[in-house]
Amino acid sequence: MDSKILKDANDDLYIFSNNSPNFTIKKLDVNGTILWTRTAIGNAVITAYKIDSYNNLVLLGNITSSAIYGALALIPKGQQSFFILKLSPNSTVLSANVYGGPKKTFANDLFINANGDYLIGGGFTGTFDMNGYSITGDTLQNFFIVKTDNNQNVLWSEKSTWVTTTYGDEISRVEELVETTSGKVYAKIIFMFGLIEYKGYQFTNEGRFLIQLDTVRNLTRVNYIEYPMYTWTTDIQTSGDTVYMKEYARSNHNSWSNICMWNDSGIRITKYINNFDRLGYTVANGKIYYAFIAMSGDPNLGNAFYYRKIGTLTLGLSKQGQTADSAVTAYGFYSEVQYISPTSLYIGGSEGGMMTPFAGKFNMSTGNSVAENNNESDQFKIFPNPSSGKFTVESSDPSTPLRVTHIEIINVLGEKIYTSEVN
Repeated sequence: MDSKILKDANDDLYIFSNNSPNFTIKKLDVNGTILWTRTAIGNAVITAYKIDSYNNLVLLGNITSSAIYGALALIPKGQQSFFILKLSPNSTVLSANVYGGPKKTFANDLFINANGDYLIGGGFTGTFDMNGYSITGDTLQNFFIVKTDNNQNVLWSEKSTWVTTTYGDEISRVEELVETTSGKVYAKIIFMFGLIEYKGYQFTNEGRFLIQLDTVRNLTRVNYIEYPMYTWTTDIQTSGDTVYMKEYARSNHNSWSNICMWNDSGIRITKYINNFDRLGYTVANGKIYYAFIAMSGDPNLGNAFYYRKIGTLTLGLSKQGQTADSAVTAYGFYSEVQYISPTSLYIGGSEGGMMTPFAGKFNMSTGNSVAENNNESDQFKIFPNPSSGKFTVESSDPSTPLRVTHIEIINVLGEKIYTSEVN
């Protein structure tokens, strides 16, 4: 079972749980009070969820047989179909649509841009229809990208084409996608065996790729990002024209996580390394907020939950049972982080042997947390001297000489490279 969280425009929180063959949606207010709970009965799985410009909840999912949500029946068009379910903040169904064809059609991700248009990605075999718009493939599974307006009328579509086949059961599909502020589309696709072609580019290397389409849908970048047996990438996000992605890698019995960044030219510009598994993150105000569980048994960390802000020199720590605003323990798999305000951090995931879903609010100004300074002025300026390896620290805060000030300099990898006290 997987559990994710999503914040709406009123800072209310949705918790989603896929517990095959059902899925459950729970809504909480900012104080953690449950507002409502809804469950769909049947073989339906939520694959993506977004808040639109009207603060409605938009769900994307797949079905292989009829699923019941309240009085509503979601019925597949063939072997597998995808659905888009739009709910008002009080859970009223505003629209419910199922799309597909005679064979398998599935959707893995949904992105809603600033204009309210939908970007949908997945895979299909044969042909499928979406509001009277037909997309035709072949006998193997191809990936597709569809852009629609907020009423799900198709604006354009893209798909791959198979050139050669080795085993007869080859696959390609879109797993995640985003649109940047400038209108470029990034999609993470997976390709297994054979040879596929897309806009003149032939994918011959098995694995996952990050592709970039410009504003007129020219293929402008292809990045080979992983070989699927040893690394995994997930949770693609965008802030402005920068794209972020979570990456897992495994070697023998060790595993680690990175948060990778690509600029608007499709160039991987840096990565933030975290030597622990089960990483959740979000991007807000130019900072990366992430949470993870310490799986290594490091005696200095124990089985502890951490969150850290990349972009400011602060680190928060919350060990088991010491969370600031909730009773959530540190054990579990923290699969989602939602940044809400300069003083609060929401996390969601699953914990315990039964993988019970939860959401928790952490106050970053109490307990073991470190408050973020809301004063945007530069109180300190740091000037490194490359020839000597020393730092010059200049204070613009007139109160500094009157109190003890502890200064630490931490690099982008979270390593402490300088510490001092000024009094």
